[in-house]
Amino acid sequence: MTQPAKTEYTGDTLLKYDPPVINELTQTKKMKKEAVPVAANPQQWLVDFLDKIFPPKKSNDGTFDYMQHASTAAASRSDIIALEEQLDYLLKEKKARATGICPIRAALFDDCFNEVIRQVAVDCTERATLLIDIRDEIQETISGYRKQYESITAHGIRGAIHREQNENNLIKENQKLEADIKAFEDRIADLKKRMADAEANDQADQNAKKKEHMDKLAALQADNAALRKKLEDFLVSPVVLDDKPPQSKK
Repeated sequence: MTQPAKTEYTGDTLLKYDPPVINELTQTKKMKKEAVPVAANPQQWLVDFLDKIFPPKKSNDGTFDYMQHASTAAASRSDIIALEEQLDYLLKEKKARATGICPIRAALFDDCFNEVIRQVAVDCTERATLLIDIRDEIQETISGYRKQYESITAHGIRGAIHREQNENNLIKENQKLEADIKAFEDRIADLKKRMADAEANDQADQNAKKKEHMDKLAALQADNAALRKKLEDFLVSPVVLDDKPPQSKK
């Protein structure tokens, strides 16, 4: 049976992997008999070390289960340059933000750092272990910053919503107060009109009563003058006395 063909690099990860191999743990007895014997890998210890750091990729073509381990190949200078170029390309292709918290940029740099750890592990697993500790510490720090950022953002959003609600409540309250003021102004205008009408009616009544009083006074004064005239005429007129004795009645 032929070995599976080497898969092409798709650019979905910066971590370098070896070509996929058949997963021996899932092979049936018949598959194991038909499979071509594979020589023992002298770098199996390195494969095991890398598997603990970077779990192998698993796939299936309908017949066999495959595993793809992180590459045990040492990195050359050209590999380093290619890694940098690929990182720059993916940053532009995925439109990662250059500043601020960007999950895309963080994931790409984390992937690139994993490839650096793999390259170091090929030469010295102790240095790779130290880099892993550094990576985990950085990720923990970034995770803390991300949680703090999300908390601050959520607090800001809640504050904005609360301020908007307060603003809406104030607008409604202001509209109600303006309506109340308008109602009071209309009431005051109505009362002023009623007061003016009442004052006008009262003045008209006073004028009418005053005129009636003056008319009565004038009539009384005229009557008084007429009576005075009659009295004066009576007093100045001569009195005629009759000296004849009254006749007796028979």
